[in-house]
Amino acid sequence: MIEVAPIEEPAVDEHAAGQAARRTQGLAFDTAYGPLVAICGLCGGAGVSTLSYTLAAAAAERSTQPVFACETSGMTGGLALYARAQPRLSLSQAADQLVAGTPPSGLVVSSPERVRVLGSRPALAEQCDADGAERILSEARAAGGLVVLDCGTADHEVDRVALSASSHVLWVIPATASGIARGEHALKLLAEFARGEQALVARLERNENAAAVSRLADLAARWELELILFPHVEDVAQALVEEAIEEAQVALEAIAAVLRR
Repeated sequence: MIEVAPIEEPAVDEHAAGQAARRTQGLAFDTAYGPLVAICGLCGGAGVSTLSYTLAAAAAERSTQPVFACETSGMTGGLALYARAQPRLSLSQAADQLVAGTPPSGLVVSSPERVRVLGSRPALAEQCDADGAERILSEARAAGGLVVLDCGTADHEVDRVALSASSHVLWVIPATASGIARGEHALKLLAEFARGEQALVARLERNENAAAVSRLADLAARWELELILFPHVEDVAQALVEEAIEEAQVALEAIAAVLRR
C-alpha cells in the first residue's frame, strides 16, 4: 500500500552538498522502521506545519531511507503547500477506504526536497477509522527512516490517533506570554495521548523575549520535558526551504537527538 518509488537525484554541486551533509549529520535516518514523530501545537499559530516540513526536508536531504510527512487531519493543507505536492487523499479518507476493503491509491507523492508526502489532502475531518489510520502510519514507519506527523492542534480524532501511535512527540508553542498561558491548558488535556519520548519546542519571535523564555523553561521543567528553542524562519511557502534549514540548524540537530532516544 505504501509505495516507495525511487526519486531521480538532481545534479548538485559536490562542495555544497558536502557542506550540507556535515551540517545535517545528526539528521541522517538510514535504518528502516525509524522514529514516528507527532508534532502538535499547543495553541493556534505555533508554526507546526513549518516545523514539520523543515524537519522532514532536512532529514530527507541527509537520509538514505525515505522520509515521510503527513498532515494528519488534512484541514489546512499547509504541509502540502510547503511541499508543493498534493496527495489525492487525506489520512482519514485513506483509512476509511482501507477498512472498507479498497486499497487507497494516490496516497503518497514526492516533493522537490524528496519528502514523501502522505495523505495530506485538505478535507473535513469528522470521524476516522483508528485501526485503518494506525495501519497506514505503521506501514509508513516500516518503509522509511523517519515519519513526521503534522497534528495541528490535535482538534480532531485522527490527530489524537496519530499522537497515540507515535514513538515521539514534539509539543510546539510560541515563546509569548499568551502562547504559554494557552499552551499549558492544552498540554494538560493532550498529555494522556502521548507515548514515548517528548520535548517542548518553543518558536521564537524575531525579538527574543527573555521573560517568556524563562517561563517556558519553568513549564518544561514542570512537565519534565526538554526545551528546544526554534528560531523564527521565513514562511517556506514563500522562501527557500534550504534557507529555513540553515537558519534552524541547531534546533533541528537538537530535535534529531530527541528522536534517537
